[in-house]
Amino acid sequence: KPAGEVQVRIGDNDELLIKAEGCTPGYYNRPEKTAELWQDGWLHTGDKVRIDDDGFIFITGRVKDYFKTIQGKFVAPPPIEGRFADNPHSEQQCLLGRGYSKTVMVTVLNEPARALPREEVEAAALATVDSINSEIEKHARIGAVIFSREPWTIENEILTPTMKIRREQIENKFGESAERIARKSAEAGSIQLHWFD
Repeated sequence: KPAGEVQVRIGDNDELLIKAEGCTPGYYNRPEKTAELWQDGWLHTGDKVRIDDDGFIFITGRVKDYFKTIQGKFVAPPPIEGRFADNPHSEQQCLLGRGYSKTVMVTVLNEPARALPREEVEAAALATVDSINSEIEKHARIGAVIFSREPWTIENEILTPTMKIRREQIENKFGESAERIARKSAEAGSIQLHWFD
C-alpha cells in the first residue's frame, strides 16, 4: 500500500507508475534509459501489478517478460515456464510467442536427457505440454517445443551475471525457427517438435 506522499497508478499493460519526491532522477549518464524510466512525470517501474479494493498493491510479474500473441492477447511466460520445468528432461526453458500464432517453448535438455533417444524425450515433453495446456487459457497454450542441447550460460550471453534469462538473446537465436513452427502448429492443429542442434 503506498505510504506518505507517494502517488501510484496503473499504466499500460498494468504497469505500476509512481510519483514521489524521493524517486530517482534517472540513470547516471544514460539519458535514453532515463527517458524510458520517466514519462509524463511518472516513474515507470516495469512491475506488472494489480491493486485490490483496499489499495494493496500486488506485483504479478515484469512487464518486459509478458508478450502479446498475434491474437492480441497477453501471455505471462514465467508461470508456464515454471510448469514446464517439471519435465524430467528440461534444464532451462523460455516461452516465446511475441506476435506468433502459437506460443513456443524452447528448452535446454539436461545432461542425462542428451543421451536418451529423441522419442523418449519427445514423449515426455508432449505429456508435459498436454498437462500445462489443459490448465491455461487457449491463447497461451504451447503449440510447439524446440529442444536444444547447448546450455544457456553467461559466456554465451544468454544468461545475465545474476543468472536471469536474456529473452531477447533467445529470441535472436531461436526466433526464426520458433515463428516458423508456430505457424506450422496453427495450420496443423497439433503440437510441433523441433530439434535445434
